[in-house]
This record gives sequence, structure tokens and C-alpha cells, in this order.
Amino acid sequence: MTSTGNVNSMDEPGGPETFRVSQAGRHAGTRGGADVPDASDALGASDAPDAQYERCLAALDRCAAACATCYSSCIAEGHLPQMEKCIRLDLDCEAFCRMTAAALARQTQFARDFCNLCARLCDACADECGRHDATHCEACADACRACAEACRAL
Repeated sequence: MTSTGNVNSMDEPGGPETFRVSQAGRHAGTRGGADVPDASDALGASDAPDAQYERCLAALDRCAAACATCYSSCIAEGHLPQMEKCIRLDLDCEAFCRMTAAALARQTQFARDFCNLCARLCDACADECGRHDATHCEACADACRACAEACRAL
């Protein structure tokens, strides 16, 4: 079921901005006469399953949380010189996972680019965390691998 509503655009005073809201709650519509793609169009497949999209968002969230836990634990353990690369990759991966989730939620036309780069960052973080025996590093590596796979699936 689709509902349509008009909202004045902040970019165009008095100009219409029309959105369609799908059952999944994603928006598509027009802005200034140009089509705004929904998430599946932004990913290049108009019939992309909602479940796959939701799995990717969940994997991005889990990965970001695992990275935050990992770098916080690495810092608390006091092994900063030895764990510097791990901490830096955790910070980059967490930030980019959160940014990718936000980009997907916005249905950016660059969704595929965000997902591809996010998968590369997750792979690098997983490789580094996988070199360490700490439980938080192992959990982070697992979450990063799952996130990379989910990003590539889109």
C-alpha cells in the first residue's frame, strides 16, 4: 500500500516535494521534477528484497558496535603501541559503517559505492582484529566479516 503526501521543500520555497511511503517505510518520490530513487533503485535492482536491505542495515549496526567495543577495550587494556593499527581501523570501520547505514536510509544514488568501500574497510578491520587473541578482537573480526558479506550482497 502506498500513501502520498506533499511537503514544501526547504530548497525550493513553496515548491512541492512528493514522497511515496512503501510498506517497508522507505521513501521514494520526486523533487523538482526529478525522480528520487528508492533504496532498491539506488542499489541498481528494482526488485531487491527488503529482507536483504534490512540484513545489511543490521550487520552495519552490529559491526559498528563491535568496533566501538573493540577499540574501547584495546585502549582500556593499555597496550596502545601494539594495538594502534587495530584501534585506528576500528575507528574508521565504526565511522564508515554508521555513515553507510545513514546513506542507505537516505536512499542515496551512491549506495553501491558506500557499500563497496564499507566492505573493503570491514575486510581490513577483520584482518587486523583477526591477528589478535583478545575476545573483543575476535568478536569484532566476525562482525566485520559478516558486514562485508552483507554489503557485497546488496
